[in-house]
Amino acid sequence: MIKYHSKSSNDTPELPPDCWSHNPNARCLKVTWRNGTVQILNYQQFVGAVLNQADEQEILKITFANSTELMVTGVGLDPILDALHHLTLATLSESKQRYEDGARMTVIETISLSLPD
Repeated sequence: MIKYHSKSSNDTPELPPDCWSHNPNARCLKVTWRNGTVQILNYQQFVGAVLNQADEQEILKITFANSTELMVTGVGLDPILDALHHLTLATLSESKQRYEDGARMTVIETISLSLPD
Protein backbone atom coordinates (compact mmCIF):
# COMPACT_ATOMS: atom_id res chain seq x y z
CA MET A 1 0.00 0.00 0.00
CA ILE A 2 1.39 3.40 -0.99
CA LYS A 3 0.69 6.31 1.34
CA TYR A 4 0.90 9.98 0.43
CA HIS A 5 1.70 12.78 2.86
CA SER A 6 1.22 16.50 3.20
CA LYS A 7 1.37 19.06 5.99
CA SER A 8 -1.30 21.65 6.54
CA SER A 9 -1.41 24.78 8.65
CA ASN A 10 -5.09 24.05 9.39
CA ASP A 11 -7.16 20.95 10.13
CA THR A 12 -8.89 20.69 6.77
CA PRO A 13 -7.90 17.64 4.73
CA GLU A 14 -5.78 18.23 1.64
CA LEU A 15 -5.26 16.35 -1.55
CA PRO A 16 -2.05 14.33 -1.39
CA PRO A 17 0.97 15.99 -2.97
CA ASP A 18 2.01 14.70 -6.33
CA CYS A 19 5.71 14.78 -5.47
CA TRP A 20 6.35 11.79 -3.19
CA SER A 21 4.94 8.62 -1.69
CA HIS A 22 6.09 5.95 0.67
CA ASN A 23 5.59 2.23 0.89
CA PRO A 24 6.76 0.11 3.85
CA ASN A 25 7.86 -2.56 1.35
CA ALA A 26 9.84 -0.25 -0.96
CA ARG A 27 12.98 -1.85 -2.37
CA CYS A 28 13.74 0.88 -4.89
CA LEU A 29 13.22 4.60 -5.27
CA LYS A 30 11.45 5.68 -8.46
CA VAL A 31 12.35 9.24 -9.51
CA THR A 32 10.29 11.03 -12.17
CA TRP A 33 11.10 14.36 -13.79
CA ARG A 34 8.59 16.76 -15.41
CA ASN A 35 9.96 15.88 -18.86
CA GLY A 36 8.92 12.22 -18.36
CA THR A 37 12.36 10.78 -17.60
CA VAL A 38 12.24 8.04 -14.95
CA GLN A 39 15.14 6.61 -12.94
CA ILE A 40 14.98 3.63 -10.56
CA LEU A 41 17.54 3.51 -7.73
CA ASN A 42 17.97 0.39 -5.57
CA TYR A 43 17.98 0.83 -1.80
CA GLN A 44 20.78 -1.76 -1.54
CA GLN A 45 22.98 1.02 -2.96
CA PHE A 46 21.71 3.74 -0.54
CA VAL A 47 24.53 5.44 1.39
CA GLY A 48 22.87 8.37 3.16
CA ALA A 49 21.04 11.70 2.98
CA VAL A 50 21.55 15.25 4.24
CA LEU A 51 18.84 17.92 4.52
CA ASN A 52 19.91 21.58 4.53
CA GLN A 53 17.06 23.85 5.63
CA ALA A 54 18.47 27.30 4.91
CA ASP A 55 16.21 30.29 4.24
CA GLU A 56 13.07 29.41 2.30
CA GLN A 57 14.79 26.85 0.04
CA GLU A 58 15.58 23.38 1.31
CA ILE A 59 18.12 21.06 -0.31
CA LEU A 60 18.05 17.31 0.23
CA LYS A 61 21.13 15.45 -0.97
CA ILE A 62 20.60 11.68 -1.36
CA THR A 63 23.73 9.59 -1.97
CA PHE A 64 23.95 6.12 -3.44
CA ALA A 65 26.97 3.90 -4.03
CA ASN A 66 29.40 4.73 -6.85
CA SER A 67 28.94 8.49 -6.21
CA THR A 68 25.39 8.62 -7.61
CA GLU A 69 23.66 11.63 -6.04
CA LEU A 70 20.19 13.11 -6.16
CA MET A 71 19.80 16.79 -5.25
CA VAL A 72 16.22 17.68 -4.39
CA THR A 73 15.22 21.33 -3.89
CA GLY A 74 11.92 22.57 -2.51
CA VAL A 75 10.09 23.18 0.76
CA GLY A 76 8.75 20.86 3.44
CA LEU A 77 11.29 18.12 2.61
CA ASP A 78 11.67 16.82 6.18
CA PRO A 79 9.00 14.08 5.74
CA ILE A 80 10.98 12.81 2.75
CA LEU A 81 14.12 12.61 4.89
CA ASP A 82 12.12 10.69 7.51
CA ALA A 83 10.90 8.22 4.86
CA LEU A 84 14.50 7.76 3.70
CA HIS A 85 15.53 7.10 7.31
CA HIS A 86 13.06 4.19 7.35
CA LEU A 87 13.81 3.18 3.72
CA THR A 88 10.13 3.55 2.87
CA LEU A 89 10.37 6.35 0.27
CA ALA A 90 8.87 4.81 -2.87
CA THR A 91 8.58 7.70 -5.34
CA LEU A 92 9.91 11.22 -5.88
CA SER A 93 8.81 13.57 -8.63
CA GLU A 94 9.07 17.24 -9.41
CA SER A 95 5.86 18.98 -8.31
CA LYS A 96 3.37 19.93 -10.96
CA GLN A 97 2.04 22.83 -8.89
CA ARG A 98 3.65 25.71 -7.07
CA TYR A 99 3.08 26.64 -3.44
CA GLU A 100 -0.49 26.61 -2.17
CA ASP A 101 -1.60 29.68 -0.18
CA GLY A 102 -2.28 28.78 3.46
CA ALA A 103 -1.02 25.21 3.12
CA ARG A 104 2.35 23.84 4.22
CA MET A 105 2.89 21.01 1.79
CA THR A 106 5.95 19.21 0.58
CA VAL A 107 6.85 20.76 -2.76
CA ILE A 108 9.73 19.50 -4.89
CA GLU A 109 10.87 22.21 -7.26
CA THR A 110 13.79 20.41 -8.92
CA ILE A 111 15.56 17.07 -8.85
CA SER A 112 19.01 16.70 -10.34
CA LEU A 113 20.90 13.42 -10.78
CA SER A 114 24.67 13.16 -10.76
CA LEU A 115 26.10 9.88 -12.08
CA PRO A 116 29.73 8.75 -11.89
CA ASP A 117 31.82 9.29 -15.01
